[in-house]
Amino acid sequence: MTDPRLALAWFAVGAAATLAVVWPRTGLAARLRRRLRLSERTRTEDALKYLVHRSSEVRPVHLDAVAGALAIPRPVALRLLDRLVTTGLAHPSDHGYRLTDDGRTAALQLVRSHRLLERFLADRTGLAPDEWHEVAEEEEHRLSVAEIDALAARLGQPRFDPHGEPIPTAQGELPAPLEALPEPVSLALPGTRASRAAAATIAAPARTLADLPVGATARVAHLTADCRGPQRRRLLDLGVVPGTAITAEMRSASGDPIAYRIRGALIALRRQQAQWIAIEPLDAAERA
Repeated sequence: MTDPRLALAWFAVGAAATLAVVWPRTGLAARLRRRLRLSERTRTEDALKYLVHRSSEVRPVHLDAVAGALAIPRPVALRLLDRLVTTGLAHPSDHGYRLTDDGRTAALQLVRSHRLLERFLADRTGLAPDEWHEVAEEEEHRLSVAEIDALAARLGQPRFDPHGEPIPTAQGELPAPLEALPEPVSLALPGTRASRAAAATIAAPARTLADLPVGATARVAHLTADCRGPQRRRLLDLGVVPGTAITAEMRSASGDPIAYRIRGALIALRRQQAQWIAIEPLDAAERA
């Protein structure tokens, strides 16, 4: 005869296991359903983002291009594109797919989320540059519109990501692209014949706070990728964030460090630290 206590114990274990699977919000089945929905949503949004990146091309984007770009089977890509068409975000043609106006707005919101996340990771964390894209690629699908707008406000409404790509505004507009650097300069090495094949081509380096003359003021553009970990956090804590005006006040007798006026405080930075701070000139209104 079965011991009633043993039977009751087995029943309790079975009931707990069943509840762990079927509990509406926290059960295993519910978590798996949420993960599948997120995976499907992620793929759909990735297709949407791919279409907006290809939107400048004359010809529509064909099915095989989407499948190849997202590394998914052709039937899966077709299902994603059909969903975009059904929801009014894309429309098909004889040769491929294009975004509708609503689709472009939704896609630019994803681009906005991704580039703001990269801006945050570059300015506020110690992550290496080669990690920014991967983390942003994963997290961009989890943010609501309100959270994206809050992140933009926290970062001071930046116009460009760490790579210089424009960040779409909340209204779906793109800032004007960054000005191109001056034309590359060809240098012929001494003792060699000046020719295109033998010339070394160099581009003008970015201007940093270390280049700012005493008495001049500039605005922080961004912290460079070389500034990481505790050093990056210290500068951020001092208020060295994009958009902050910084004035070079005085130079020490040895020329290093230099005292800078940052948000009303006088702070000494060594040349190496100043070289981590990319700057841009003030506009006319700020100089007045």
